[in-house]
Amino acid sequence: MLIDINLLPQKEKKSFSYVLSLLVAILILLAVGGWVYLQHSQLKRELQVSQQQLELARNLRVIQEQKTSQEAVPSSSLLLEEKVKWLGAIPISTVNILNHLVQLLPERGFFLQYQYSAEGELSITVQFDTLREVSGYVSELRASKNLESVEISNIATSPVTLPSYLEGDQEASKQYMPRYIAQFRLKLNQEADLTEKGEDAP
Repeated sequence: MLIDINLLPQKEKKSFSYVLSLLVAILILLAVGGWVYLQHSQLKRELQVSQQQLELARNLRVIQEQKTSQEAVPSSSLLLEEKVKWLGAIPISTVNILNHLVQLLPERGFFLQYQYSAEGELSITVQFDTLREVSGYVSELRASKNLESVEISNIATSPVTLPSYLEGDQEASKQYMPRYIAQFRLKLNQEADLTEKGEDAP
């Protein structure tokens, strides 16, 4: 009987399951690689679209700013024209009004504030030495044919601080009596004699 002795190592036979698992691993790697490539391409396209939209928005903003600046110039000129028309429509000169009101003041009466509206309404603040002067000025205003109405909105006293060297001196303190501040609301007579237009505006 012959005995076959093989001293060489036998080659391991590759099983079918090993080959199959290797193929599955390769397919998975290919699938993952393809998915990553597709995601990268999609993100790249989205980035390009976003950049294009941003550039478009910038261009639109520049165009809108140019349009707004071009519209602002005519609107400013229109506003100026309206003011000129408003000043031209004032039927009575504000200088003549002020001169008339100053003529009616007592000798020690002083204007502190003067406001005039296009509707012919005036608001004036006047300083007087005595209440009698306030009363006299009200009478003069009400007697004026150039005014429709006269209203005193407020009367207050303005305190006077005596110099330190006159404190306690009653005779000297009489010269430093408090002043009276009166606020008036006046309504002009639109058919008054003050029809000459002046160049000054309130």
